[in-house]
Amino acid sequence: MFGGSDPNVPKLVSTGITIRHNTISRPMAWITQGWTVKNLLEFKNAQDVMVEGNIIENHWVGGQQGSAIVLTPRNQSNTAPWTVVRNITPQNNVIRHVSSGFNILGYDTSRSGNAYRTDGVDIKASTDPGGGYLVGWTTAGEWMKYSVQAPAAGTFAIDVRVASSGAGGAFHIEIDGVNVTGAMTAPDTGGWQTYTTITKTGVAVTAGPRIVRLMMDAVGASGSVANFNWIAFR
Repeated sequence: MFGGSDPNVPKLVSTGITIRHNTISRPMAWITQGWTVKNLLEFKNAQDVMVEGNIIENHWVGGQQGSAIVLTPRNQSNTAPWTVVRNITPQNNVIRHVSSGFNILGYDTSRSGNAYRTDGVDIKASTDPGGGYLVGWTTAGEWMKYSVQAPAAGTFAIDVRVASSGAGGAFHIEIDGVNVTGAMTAPDTGGWQTYTTITKTGVAVTAGPRIVRLMMDAVGASGSVANFNWIAFR
């Protein structure tokens, strides 16, 4: 297995792996001996891998589904949002006596935080004064959308409450599809539950219903964009 428990080194990904001319197997007699078996070869946090000329054999449905090779990016303990599985090349292997050859998941199907909602949003209880919930484990390309009602036109300051253990990433805010803040960067606040407020002033908003999006642009050295507790217009 490459991956599993989250690494202690930020942004660490196992890279440049060669698995060649091995026999990866287990005794078929185990089927009747009560052993709990898992997948023969798993990649959960790895890149640039060559799997060549191996015999991969003897696997059945047990603790898992019986696949010979599993590719599934996993932020296993919710501390490694940079987890990736890519550039895996299997060639000229013999795969036999297994329930299935490959199980490939193109994204992490686990949900981090596991609070407030039961869908795919990574939400956790916040310890910031005032409590509530944070959205965390954020990465580039993600966004949050809000429907708001502006009672009157005006110029506002937008406050964003963020936390980051290590230098955070970049994000921006859009109103009706228009970037109104430019790039904003989450600083190193000293912890994922240690918050600071960053502000963009001089944002013009017209009256009426508006669509506000918080857009994630790039992760920082922390491996995430930031944890977000709240956004306020004032």
